[in-house]
Amino acid sequence: MKRTARNPEGETGGSPVKPQPPRPATAVDEPRGVGPRLLAVRALAATETDQAQASRWLNNNPEAAGLSESDRALLTSLVLGSLRLRRPLDQALRGVLARPIEKLPPELAWNLRLAAFQLLEMRIPAYAAVNSAVEITRQFGQTWALGFTNGALRKLAARAERDRAAAGPVKKPPAEALPDWLIRLRREQTGETAALAWAAAAIQTPPLTLRVNLRKGTRDGIAARLLEEGVHTHPCVFSAEGLTAGEGAGKLFKSKAFAAGLCAVQDEAAQLVCAWLPAFPDGPILDACAAPGGKTTHLAERFPGRELVAVDRPGQRMALLSGTLRRMGASHVRALPGDLLEPVPELARRQFALVLLDAPCSGLGAIRRHPESLRRLTPEDLPRLAAAQSQLLERLAPMVEPGGLLAYVVCSDTREETTEVVNRFLKSHPLFQRERFSAGAPELISRDGDFAPPLAFSGMDAFYGACLRRRG
Repeated sequence: MKRTARNPEGETGGSPVKPQPPRPATAVDEPRGVGPRLLAVRALAATETDQAQASRWLNNNPEAAGLSESDRALLTSLVLGSLRLRRPLDQALRGVLARPIEKLPPELAWNLRLAAFQLLEMRIPAYAAVNSAVEITRQFGQTWALGFTNGALRKLAARAERDRAAAGPVKKPPAEALPDWLIRLRREQTGETAALAWAAAAIQTPPLTLRVNLRKGTRDGIAARLLEEGVHTHPCVFSAEGLTAGEGAGKLFKSKAFAAGLCAVQDEAAQLVCAWLPAFPDGPILDACAAPGGKTTHLAERFPGRELVAVDRPGQRMALLSGTLRRMGASHVRALPGDLLEPVPELARRQFALVLLDAPCSGLGAIRRHPESLRRLTPEDLPRLAAAQSQLLERLAPMVEPGGLLAYVVCSDTREETTEVVNRFLKSHPLFQRERFSAGAPELISRDGDFAPPLAFSGMDAFYGACLRRRG
């Protein structure tokens, strides 16, 4: 938060101090560091009360945008770290709270979790974490809870200090941060060792990965432009168009290079889906479920001159897609509002050389970036999503021209949403056959030829892609 400056002339005996309007509760009165912490509590509470996506809240909030680079980095770490470790944080707090944390107002509950995260994971000094939490309780007008907050957090800090003195820092197994049903699912599908590796990866901080816009420069040239604005990068391991941001990453979204569409934020695995597609006929392309537009603009860059139609639902998703197309200079792409589970008149009787279906999914492959999903997902979601994915494939199959490709991709690695969906489709559609991704990295390709990088392999999200060729 920016601090409100006093009138310097009034302090030195110059012109009299003018009457000031009431200051916002988050201004001068805040102890140092409360600003990003208060915003963190607001963001965290919004994930619960408004079902907000934390990363989108952080990117769109004007107060967050006004923070310094260091405060913005702190804000992001606090929000995503508290979401990832919500379950063990709640377990720790239950030992010091006089009432169930689930019964507390969302702002108070997240304020306590945030302070616990600082005490237990960031090793913030107890006085700083406790005092800022008490002040935030005051800012939210919860004066009845000041003593409650102070007492509980001081007990937690003392307990943590005793535990460290007795046995040194103790890290709970990563699986304890995950819902029971999810770790059971991982064990059933991948075995104990792989399940525990997945759990450890799921609570880590992912890299910020960029895809350069090759229509506006080379990878080295765009990296140099970013460096001029203080954003250090290094090339991705597999994607020839990818950069991983390092020092100065917080400056990216305010940079002129980003505003000019020289790059897009896109995980390396998502880049490889388009880069490693097998050859397909020289014809039009359909990007189904296209928002927010990362793969759409990538296809536009890789296949210039092709007709490219990008479809997604009207409203927020179409607005996201349109914004990405404008920024990346892909004005020739036709953005078409429509729900592909219903007839779309503009697509009637049309066929395409490539149909890319980036299907709605659980997002478990990108769980590091959207940790609020750990609480929202249930076991019942997987069969429901798989049914919708199968229905979308059914709708799109007639739109693939003979010899063309139907590429099915999801940012998930559960069997229900990946191989089971594809195998079921192929069994009922003999006109289609599986085709191997044309990758130069066999470790990312399954025995069936599908694209299947595991979570956190070379920093990537877990992803799945299958290429289905229509027989000609």
